[in-house]
Amino acid sequence: MHVFSAATLATAISASLNGTWYNQLGSTVEFEASADGTLSGYYTSAVGDAKYEYVLTGRYDTDPRSFDVGATLGWTVNWKNNKAGNSHSTTTWNGQYFSANKQWIRTQWLLARSTTEQRDWASTQTGADIFTREKVAGVAWSPDEMD
Repeated sequence: MHVFSAATLATAISASLNGTWYNQLGSTVEFEASADGTLSGYYTSAVGDAKYEYVLTGRYDTDPRSFDVGATLGWTVNWKNNKAGNSHSTTTWNGQYFSANKQWIRTQWLLARSTTEQRDWASTQTGADIFTREKVAGVAWSPDEMD
């Protein structure tokens, strides 16, 4: 088991999160992680109608129990930008960052779309993404392969 001070662990996690990540569908997330737990950056979707980059904002756990367990994190993207306009929808990703054997982020997501009150029951979709440092466009993989 690794032993780190809280400040050292926060700095190590923020440095590890920084940069480009890819999911199983070819979408890209670019994180800038601050030692205070703030996540900022951009998300570029490879699927659906969301073209170009979208601003993201989020948080991550700066004081996880150890490097041997996942560090929780989450971020939000409002699907509105100057190039594509407003999709009237927002997605949140929540999950854990792991780095024991290989860097990866496992998430669950919720996509909420603006609807009429009568269609509110159909306004939210759910799913899962796994992000890694390697670009693997169009190839789905099992979470078991990440261990």
